[in-house]
Amino acid sequence: MAKFKLNENLRQAMLKLLNVNSLRLFGLMIYNFEYEEIEDHSKFKTMFVRFDPEREQWIMGYDKAFVSQSVPEELVYIVSHEILHAINGHCFRSIGRDEDLWGMACDHVINTSLDKDIDAGNLKQMTKPESRFTIPILVKKHSTWSTEQVYVWMNKNAKTKDVKDGNGDPIPGLTEVFISGAGEDGKDFRVKFNVDMESFEKNPQTVAAQNELVAQVRAHVNSMQQGRGLIPGNIYGMLKHLIDVEIPPEELLEVAIKNILVESDTRSWRSINKRLYAHGIISCANEYDEIMGDVICLIDHSGSISDKDAMKFGGAIKNCASLFQNLHILYHDTKQQGDVLIMSSDEAMRTEKLFELRGRGGTAHDEAFDYVQECYDHGINISVVLAFTDWDSNIENIWDRYSWHTEIPMFNVVPEKYSSRIGDKFGKTCVLC
Repeated sequence: MAKFKLNENLRQAMLKLLNVNSLRLFGLMIYNFEYEEIEDHSKFKTMFVRFDPEREQWIMGYDKAFVSQSVPEELVYIVSHEILHAINGHCFRSIGRDEDLWGMACDHVINTSLDKDIDAGNLKQMTKPESRFTIPILVKKHSTWSTEQVYVWMNKNAKTKDVKDGNGDPIPGLTEVFISGAGEDGKDFRVKFNVDMESFEKNPQTVAAQNELVAQVRAHVNSMQQGRGLIPGNIYGMLKHLIDVEIPPEELLEVAIKNILVESDTRSWRSINKRLYAHGIISCANEYDEIMGDVICLIDHSGSISDKDAMKFGGAIKNCASLFQNLHILYHDTKQQGDVLIMSSDEAMRTEKLFELRGRGGTAHDEAFDYVQECYDHGINISVVLAFTDWDSNIENIWDRYSWHTEIPMFNVVPEKYSSRIGDKFGKTCVLC
Protein backbone atom coordinates (compact mmCIF):
# COMPACT_ATOMS: atom_id res chain seq x y z
CA MET A 1 0.00 0.00 0.00
CA ALA A 2 2.44 2.69 1.16
CA LYS A 3 6.24 2.65 1.17
CA PHE A 4 6.35 3.92 4.73
CA LYS A 5 4.39 3.48 7.93
CA LEU A 6 1.03 5.24 7.66
CA ASN A 7 0.06 7.93 10.12
CA GLU A 8 -1.63 6.16 13.06
CA ASN A 9 -4.99 7.92 12.58
CA LEU A 10 -5.00 7.01 8.89
CA ARG A 11 -3.98 3.43 9.70
CA GLN A 12 -6.98 3.09 12.02
CA ALA A 13 -9.24 4.54 9.31
CA MET A 14 -7.94 1.94 6.86
CA LEU A 15 -8.69 -0.85 9.33
CA LYS A 16 -12.28 0.36 9.62
CA LEU A 17 -12.60 0.42 5.83
CA LEU A 18 -11.34 -3.15 5.69
CA ASN A 19 -13.44 -4.57 8.51
CA VAL A 20 -16.82 -2.79 8.55
CA ASN A 21 -19.43 -4.42 6.28
CA SER A 22 -21.04 -1.18 5.11
CA LEU A 23 -17.59 0.17 4.11
CA ARG A 24 -16.52 -2.98 2.32
CA LEU A 25 -16.54 -1.52 -1.20
CA PHE A 26 -14.15 1.25 -0.20
CA GLY A 27 -11.99 -1.23 1.69
CA LEU A 28 -11.61 -3.33 -1.44
CA MET A 29 -10.62 -0.26 -3.48
CA ILE A 30 -7.91 1.17 -1.19
CA TYR A 31 -5.28 -1.15 -2.63
CA ASN A 32 -5.41 0.71 -5.94
CA PHE A 33 -3.75 3.76 -4.37
CA GLU A 34 -0.27 4.61 -3.21
CA TYR A 35 -0.33 6.85 -0.16
CA GLU A 36 1.98 9.84 0.09
CA GLU A 37 2.52 11.93 3.20
CA ILE A 38 3.18 15.60 2.52
CA GLU A 39 4.28 18.06 5.16
CA ASP A 40 3.63 21.79 4.81
CA HIS A 41 2.41 21.34 1.23
CA SER A 42 1.37 24.68 -0.29
CA LYS A 43 -1.39 23.41 -2.56
CA PHE A 44 -3.29 20.73 -0.64
CA LYS A 45 -4.11 21.19 3.04
CA THR A 46 -6.15 18.01 3.60
CA MET A 47 -6.15 14.98 1.29
CA PHE A 48 -6.12 14.76 -2.50
CA VAL A 49 -6.14 12.27 -5.35
CA ARG A 50 -4.25 12.24 -8.64
CA PHE A 51 -2.99 9.84 -11.29
CA ASP A 52 0.76 9.60 -11.96
CA PRO A 53 1.13 8.74 -15.69
CA GLU A 54 4.84 7.95 -15.41
CA ARG A 55 4.27 5.31 -12.74
CA GLU A 56 0.76 4.48 -14.03
CA GLN A 57 -0.34 4.70 -10.43
CA TRP A 58 -3.20 6.35 -8.55
CA ILE A 59 -1.88 8.51 -5.73
CA MET A 60 -3.73 9.55 -2.57
CA GLY A 61 -1.79 12.26 -0.78
CA TYR A 62 -2.40 13.68 2.65
CA ASP A 63 -1.09 16.54 4.72
CA LYS A 64 0.62 15.24 7.84
CA ALA A 65 -0.71 17.93 10.17
CA PHE A 66 -4.28 17.57 8.92
CA VAL A 67 -4.37 13.79 9.32
CA SER A 68 -2.79 13.99 12.78
CA GLN A 69 -5.56 16.34 13.92
CA SER A 70 -8.43 14.30 12.43
CA VAL A 71 -10.22 11.40 14.14
CA PRO A 72 -10.20 8.05 12.25
CA GLU A 73 -13.98 8.16 11.61
CA GLU A 74 -13.59 11.46 9.74
CA LEU A 75 -10.67 10.06 7.76
CA VAL A 76 -12.87 7.11 6.76
CA TYR A 77 -15.21 9.70 5.19
CA ILE A 78 -12.40 11.58 3.45
CA VAL A 79 -10.64 8.49 2.05
CA SER A 80 -13.99 7.22 0.71
CA HIS A 81 -14.61 10.67 -0.79
CA GLU A 82 -11.28 10.61 -2.66
CA ILE A 83 -11.90 7.08 -3.92
CA LEU A 84 -15.24 8.23 -5.37
CA HIS A 85 -13.45 11.05 -7.25
CA ALA A 86 -11.23 8.47 -8.95
CA ILE A 87 -13.99 5.96 -9.70
CA ASN A 88 -16.19 8.61 -11.32
CA GLY A 89 -13.39 10.00 -13.51
CA HIS A 90 -13.75 13.48 -12.04
CA CYS A 91 -10.07 14.24 -12.60
CA PHE A 92 -10.16 14.13 -16.39
CA ARG A 93 -13.77 15.30 -16.71
CA SER A 94 -12.64 18.74 -15.49
CA ILE A 95 -10.82 19.45 -18.76
CA GLY A 96 -12.45 22.38 -20.55
CA ARG A 97 -14.32 23.47 -17.43
CA ASP A 98 -13.60 25.97 -14.67
CA GLU A 99 -11.58 23.67 -12.41
CA ASP A 100 -12.56 25.38 -9.15
CA LEU A 101 -16.30 25.22 -9.88
CA TRP A 102 -15.99 21.68 -11.22
CA GLY A 103 -14.14 20.58 -8.06
CA MET A 104 -16.82 22.17 -5.90
CA ALA A 105 -19.60 20.47 -7.88
CA CYS A 106 -17.89 17.08 -7.56
CA ASP A 107 -17.32 17.54 -3.81
CA HIS A 108 -20.91 18.64 -3.23
CA VAL A 109 -22.40 15.61 -5.02
CA ILE A 110 -20.10 13.10 -3.30
CA ASN A 111 -20.58 14.62 0.14
CA THR A 112 -24.34 14.86 -0.25
CA SER A 113 -24.53 11.14 -1.07
CA LEU A 114 -22.25 10.18 1.82
CA ASP A 115 -24.19 12.42 4.21
CA LYS A 116 -27.55 10.92 3.25
CA ASP A 117 -26.26 7.38 3.83
CA ILE A 118 -24.76 8.36 7.18
CA ASP A 119 -28.04 9.99 8.26
CA ALA A 120 -29.90 6.82 7.26
CA GLY A 121 -27.56 4.74 9.42
CA ASN A 122 -26.15 2.90 6.40
CA LEU A 123 -22.49 3.87 6.82
CA LYS A 124 -21.11 2.70 10.14
CA GLN A 125 -17.88 4.05 11.65
CA MET A 126 -18.00 7.10 9.36
CA THR A 127 -18.37 10.67 10.65
CA LYS A 128 -19.07 13.84 8.67
CA PRO A 129 -16.12 16.27 8.82
CA GLU A 130 -17.20 19.76 9.79
CA SER A 131 -15.06 21.20 6.98
CA ARG A 132 -16.72 19.19 4.17
CA PHE A 133 -18.14 21.15 1.23
CA THR A 134 -21.87 21.13 0.51
CA ILE A 135 -24.19 23.88 -0.71
CA PRO A 136 -27.17 24.03 1.69
CA ILE A 137 -29.79 25.24 -0.79
CA LEU A 138 -28.95 22.39 -3.21
CA VAL A 139 -28.95 19.81 -0.41
CA LYS A 140 -32.43 21.00 0.52
CA LYS A 141 -33.99 21.43 -2.93
CA HIS A 142 -31.92 19.39 -5.41
CA SER A 143 -30.19 16.62 -3.49
CA THR A 144 -30.34 14.20 -6.45
CA TRP A 145 -28.69 16.50 -9.00
CA SER A 146 -25.76 15.14 -10.99
CA THR A 147 -22.32 16.75 -10.97
CA GLU A 148 -23.01 18.33 -14.37
CA GLN A 149 -26.27 19.86 -13.15
CA VAL A 150 -24.60 21.30 -10.04
CA TYR A 151 -21.74 22.66 -12.16
CA VAL A 152 -24.11 24.44 -14.57
CA TRP A 153 -26.02 25.94 -11.63
CA MET A 154 -22.78 27.15 -10.02
CA ASN A 155 -21.61 28.71 -13.27
CA LYS A 156 -24.72 30.88 -13.16
CA ASN A 157 -24.78 31.67 -9.45
CA ALA A 158 -21.33 31.37 -7.87
CA LYS A 159 -18.61 34.00 -7.66
CA THR A 160 -15.06 32.97 -6.83
CA LYS A 161 -11.86 34.78 -5.94
CA ASP A 162 -8.33 33.79 -4.97
CA VAL A 163 -7.38 33.52 -1.32
CA LYS A 164 -4.15 35.44 -0.71
CA ASP A 165 -1.37 35.01 1.81
CA GLY A 166 0.14 37.69 4.02
CA ASN A 167 2.24 38.97 1.12
CA GLY A 168 -0.79 39.39 -1.11
CA ASP A 169 0.07 36.39 -3.30
CA PRO A 170 -2.65 33.86 -4.25
CA ILE A 171 -2.47 30.58 -2.34
CA PRO A 172 -2.47 27.77 -4.95
CA GLY A 173 -5.43 25.43 -4.63
CA LEU A 174 -7.40 27.64 -2.21
CA THR A 175 -10.43 29.56 -3.49
CA GLU A 176 -13.20 31.55 -1.82
CA VAL A 177 -16.69 31.02 -3.22
CA PHE A 178 -19.73 33.26 -2.68
CA ILE A 179 -23.33 32.36 -3.64
CA SER A 180 -26.09 34.78 -2.73
CA GLY A 181 -28.90 33.22 -0.65
CA ALA A 182 -27.55 29.67 -0.93
CA GLY A 183 -26.69 29.14 2.74
CA GLU A 184 -28.73 27.89 5.69
CA ASP A 185 -32.12 29.61 6.05
CA GLY A 186 -31.55 31.64 2.90
CA LYS A 187 -28.40 33.32 4.15
CA ASP A 188 -25.51 34.04 1.82
CA PHE A 189 -23.07 31.18 1.30
CA ARG A 190 -19.37 32.02 1.60
CA VAL A 191 -16.61 29.44 2.23
CA LYS A 192 -13.00 28.74 1.36
CA PHE A 193 -12.55 25.68 -0.83
CA ASN A 194 -9.48 23.43 -1.00
CA VAL A 195 -8.87 21.73 -4.34
CA ASP A 196 -8.56 18.00 -3.61
CA MET A 197 -7.84 16.47 -7.01
CA GLU A 198 -5.43 17.12 -9.84
CA SER A 199 -6.77 17.27 -13.39
CA PHE A 200 -5.26 15.21 -16.18
CA GLU A 201 -5.89 14.82 -19.89
CA LYS A 202 -8.28 12.17 -21.16
CA ASN A 203 -6.13 9.86 -23.28
CA PRO A 204 -5.89 6.08 -23.76
CA GLN A 205 -3.61 5.69 -20.74
CA THR A 206 -5.73 7.64 -18.28
CA VAL A 207 -9.00 6.23 -19.62
CA ALA A 208 -7.60 2.72 -19.17
CA ALA A 209 -6.63 3.53 -15.56
CA GLN A 210 -10.10 4.82 -14.73
CA ASN A 211 -11.80 1.96 -16.57
CA GLU A 212 -9.81 -0.48 -14.45
CA LEU A 213 -11.28 1.08 -11.32
CA VAL A 214 -14.77 0.88 -12.80
CA ALA A 215 -14.26 -2.79 -13.73
CA GLN A 216 -13.22 -3.55 -10.16
CA VAL A 217 -16.25 -1.73 -8.74
CA ARG A 218 -18.54 -3.68 -11.06
CA ALA A 219 -16.95 -6.98 -10.05
CA HIS A 220 -17.07 -6.16 -6.34
CA VAL A 221 -20.69 -5.04 -6.49
CA ASN A 222 -21.75 -8.19 -8.30
CA SER A 223 -19.95 -10.41 -5.79
CA MET A 224 -21.33 -8.50 -2.81
CA GLN A 225 -24.97 -8.97 -3.94
CA GLN A 226 -26.24 -5.44 -3.45
CA GLY A 227 -29.71 -6.66 -2.49
CA ARG A 228 -28.37 -7.72 0.90
CA GLY A 229 -27.63 -4.12 1.79
CA LEU A 230 -23.82 -4.22 1.79
CA ILE A 231 -23.67 -1.12 -0.43
CA PRO A 232 -25.49 1.95 0.93
CA GLY A 233 -28.33 3.13 -1.29
CA ASN A 234 -27.12 6.63 -2.14
CA ILE A 235 -23.59 5.46 -2.94
CA TYR A 236 -25.06 2.70 -5.10
CA GLY A 237 -27.17 5.32 -6.88
CA MET A 238 -24.07 7.42 -7.60
CA LEU A 239 -22.26 4.41 -9.10
CA LYS A 240 -25.26 2.78 -10.79
CA HIS A 241 -24.48 4.13 -14.25
CA LEU A 242 -20.99 2.62 -13.98
CA ILE A 243 -22.21 -0.70 -12.62
CA ASP A 244 -25.13 -1.31 -14.96
CA VAL A 245 -23.62 -0.08 -18.25
CA GLU A 246 -20.52 -1.64 -19.79
CA ILE A 247 -19.46 1.79 -21.07
CA PRO A 248 -20.50 5.01 -19.29
CA PRO A 249 -23.62 6.20 -21.17
CA GLU A 250 -22.21 9.48 -22.49
CA GLU A 251 -19.34 7.49 -24.05
CA LEU A 252 -21.65 5.09 -25.93
CA LEU A 253 -22.27 7.83 -28.48
CA GLU A 254 -18.55 8.49 -28.87
CA VAL A 255 -17.88 4.80 -29.58
CA ALA A 256 -20.76 4.59 -32.07
CA ILE A 257 -19.54 7.65 -33.97
CA LYS A 258 -15.97 6.34 -34.14
CA ASN A 259 -17.23 3.16 -35.76
CA ILE A 260 -18.79 5.27 -38.53
CA LEU A 261 -15.77 7.54 -38.96
CA VAL A 262 -13.35 4.66 -39.63
CA GLU A 263 -15.37 3.54 -42.68
CA SER A 264 -13.65 4.49 -45.95
CA ASP A 265 -12.86 2.93 -49.32
CA THR A 266 -9.50 4.71 -49.72
CA ARG A 267 -7.71 3.68 -46.53
CA SER A 268 -4.30 2.08 -46.36
CA TRP A 269 -2.23 0.51 -43.57
CA ARG A 270 0.76 2.45 -44.86
CA SER A 271 -0.45 5.22 -42.57
CA ILE A 272 -2.32 5.26 -39.23
CA ASN A 273 -5.45 7.26 -38.54
CA LYS A 274 -3.88 9.69 -36.07
CA ARG A 275 -7.17 11.24 -35.00
CA LEU A 276 -8.64 7.92 -33.88
CA TYR A 277 -5.31 6.68 -32.49
CA ALA A 278 -5.50 9.49 -29.92
CA HIS A 279 -8.77 7.95 -28.72
CA GLY A 280 -7.35 4.45 -28.38
CA ILE A 281 -8.53 3.07 -31.75
CA ILE A 282 -5.92 1.73 -34.19
CA SER A 283 -7.14 2.06 -37.77
CA CYS A 284 -5.62 2.60 -41.19
CA ALA A 285 -5.88 6.10 -42.60
CA ASN A 286 -6.80 7.56 -45.98
CA GLU A 287 -4.02 7.93 -48.56
CA TYR A 288 -4.51 11.68 -48.39
CA ASP A 289 -4.45 13.88 -45.27
CA GLU A 290 -7.65 13.52 -43.31
CA ILE A 291 -9.87 16.52 -42.64
CA MET A 292 -12.37 16.20 -39.80
CA GLY A 293 -15.88 16.95 -40.98
CA ASP A 294 -18.64 18.81 -39.18
CA VAL A 295 -21.43 17.33 -37.08
CA ILE A 296 -24.97 18.67 -36.97
CA CYS A 297 -26.69 18.23 -33.62
CA LEU A 298 -30.48 18.51 -33.73
CA ILE A 299 -31.50 18.95 -30.10
CA ASP A 300 -35.14 18.34 -29.21
CA HIS A 301 -36.08 20.64 -26.31
CA SER A 302 -39.81 19.98 -26.45
CA GLY A 303 -41.90 19.68 -23.30
CA SER A 304 -41.68 15.89 -23.32
CA ILE A 305 -37.89 16.03 -22.81
CA SER A 306 -37.09 16.22 -19.10
CA ASP A 307 -34.50 18.69 -17.79
CA LYS A 308 -32.39 15.70 -16.75
CA ASP A 309 -32.43 14.21 -20.26
CA ALA A 310 -31.67 17.63 -21.78
CA MET A 311 -28.58 17.79 -19.53
CA LYS A 312 -27.56 14.32 -20.72
CA PHE A 313 -27.85 15.51 -24.33
CA GLY A 314 -25.49 18.41 -23.60
CA GLY A 315 -23.00 16.15 -21.83
CA ALA A 316 -23.00 13.64 -24.70
CA ILE A 317 -22.28 16.37 -27.25
CA LYS A 318 -19.42 17.77 -25.18
CA ASN A 319 -17.97 14.29 -24.75
CA CYS A 320 -17.68 13.62 -28.50
CA ALA A 321 -16.91 17.18 -29.66
CA SER A 322 -13.22 16.47 -30.27
CA LEU A 323 -14.09 14.07 -33.09
CA PHE A 324 -15.22 16.91 -35.37
CA GLN A 325 -13.99 20.12 -36.97
CA ASN A 326 -17.09 22.19 -36.21
CA LEU A 327 -20.38 21.57 -34.44
CA HIS A 328 -23.69 22.94 -35.69
CA ILE A 329 -26.06 23.10 -32.69
CA LEU A 330 -29.73 23.53 -33.55
CA TYR A 331 -32.30 23.65 -30.72
CA HIS A 332 -35.93 23.11 -31.62
CA ASP A 333 -39.38 22.01 -30.50
CA THR A 334 -42.02 22.55 -33.22
CA LYS A 335 -39.76 25.25 -34.68
CA GLN A 336 -36.14 26.30 -34.53
CA GLN A 337 -35.26 28.06 -31.28
CA GLY A 338 -32.83 30.87 -32.09
CA ASP A 339 -29.93 30.86 -34.54
CA VAL A 340 -27.89 27.76 -35.20
CA LEU A 341 -24.76 27.79 -33.03
CA ILE A 342 -21.69 26.92 -35.08
CA MET A 343 -18.58 26.44 -32.97
CA SER A 344 -15.23 24.71 -33.18
CA SER A 345 -14.66 21.49 -31.26
CA ASP A 346 -12.47 23.39 -28.76
CA GLU A 347 -15.22 25.93 -28.15
CA ALA A 348 -17.79 23.16 -27.70
CA MET A 349 -15.66 21.46 -25.06
CA ARG A 350 -15.42 24.71 -23.07
CA THR A 351 -18.89 26.21 -23.41
CA GLU A 352 -21.83 25.67 -21.08
CA LYS A 353 -24.33 26.77 -23.75
CA LEU A 354 -24.88 23.07 -24.45
CA PHE A 355 -26.76 22.84 -21.15
CA GLU A 356 -29.17 25.72 -21.75
CA LEU A 357 -32.88 24.88 -21.99
CA ARG A 358 -34.93 26.32 -24.86
CA GLY A 359 -38.37 25.80 -26.38
CA ARG A 360 -40.41 23.32 -24.25
CA GLY A 361 -43.40 23.16 -26.65
CA GLY A 362 -44.40 20.30 -28.97
CA THR A 363 -42.06 18.51 -31.39
CA ALA A 364 -41.55 18.69 -35.15
CA HIS A 365 -38.38 18.13 -37.17
CA ASP A 366 -39.27 20.04 -40.38
CA GLU A 367 -37.05 23.09 -39.82
CA ALA A 368 -34.26 20.95 -38.36
CA PHE A 369 -34.20 18.65 -41.39
CA ASP A 370 -34.44 21.68 -43.72
CA TYR A 371 -31.21 22.99 -42.19
CA VAL A 372 -29.41 19.69 -42.78
CA GLN A 373 -30.64 19.58 -46.38
CA GLU A 374 -29.39 23.13 -46.95
CA CYS A 375 -25.92 22.23 -45.62
CA TYR A 376 -25.91 19.12 -47.80
CA ASP A 377 -26.96 21.06 -50.92
CA HIS A 378 -24.18 23.62 -50.33
CA GLY A 379 -21.51 20.92 -50.13
CA ILE A 380 -20.60 21.38 -46.45
CA ASN A 381 -18.57 18.38 -45.26
CA ILE A 382 -20.93 16.80 -42.73
CA SER A 383 -19.66 13.59 -41.11
CA VAL A 384 -22.81 12.68 -39.19
CA VAL A 385 -26.16 14.09 -38.03
CA LEU A 386 -27.06 13.52 -34.38
CA ALA A 387 -30.76 13.80 -33.54
CA PHE A 388 -31.24 14.12 -29.78
CA THR A 389 -34.92 13.36 -29.30
CA ASP A 390 -37.52 11.15 -27.65
CA TRP A 391 -38.92 10.38 -31.15
CA ASP A 392 -42.29 11.91 -30.20
CA SER A 393 -42.15 13.79 -33.50
CA ASN A 394 -43.04 13.69 -37.20
CA ILE A 395 -39.76 12.24 -38.51
CA GLU A 396 -41.45 9.20 -40.06
CA ASN A 397 -43.85 11.42 -42.01
CA ILE A 398 -41.24 13.81 -43.41
CA TRP A 399 -38.33 11.40 -43.95
CA ASP A 400 -38.90 10.78 -47.67
CA ARG A 401 -38.97 14.50 -48.43
CA TYR A 402 -35.20 14.71 -47.92
CA SER A 403 -32.19 13.31 -49.75
CA TRP A 404 -29.38 14.17 -47.31
CA HIS A 405 -29.79 10.96 -45.29
CA THR A 406 -28.84 8.89 -48.37
CA GLU A 407 -25.27 10.20 -48.00
CA ILE A 408 -24.93 11.41 -44.41
CA PRO A 409 -25.31 8.86 -41.57
CA MET A 410 -27.81 9.77 -38.86
CA PHE A 411 -27.78 8.75 -35.21
CA ASN A 412 -30.87 9.02 -33.04
CA VAL A 413 -29.75 9.66 -29.47
CA VAL A 414 -32.66 8.86 -27.18
CA PRO A 415 -33.37 8.36 -23.48
CA GLU A 416 -33.58 4.65 -22.65
CA LYS A 417 -37.35 4.47 -22.14
CA TYR A 418 -37.98 5.67 -25.72
CA SER A 419 -35.49 3.45 -27.55
CA SER A 420 -38.12 0.99 -28.87
CA ARG A 421 -39.90 3.67 -30.91
CA ILE A 422 -37.37 3.96 -33.75
CA GLY A 423 -37.30 1.80 -36.87
CA ASP A 424 -34.08 0.76 -38.63
CA LYS A 425 -34.99 2.87 -41.66
CA PHE A 426 -34.34 6.08 -39.77
CA GLY A 427 -30.67 5.68 -38.88
CA LYS A 428 -28.88 4.04 -36.01
CA THR A 429 -29.90 4.47 -32.39
CA CYS A 430 -27.72 5.22 -29.39
CA VAL A 431 -29.40 5.00 -25.97
CA LEU A 432 -28.42 7.36 -23.15
CA CYS A 433 -29.32 5.59 -19.90
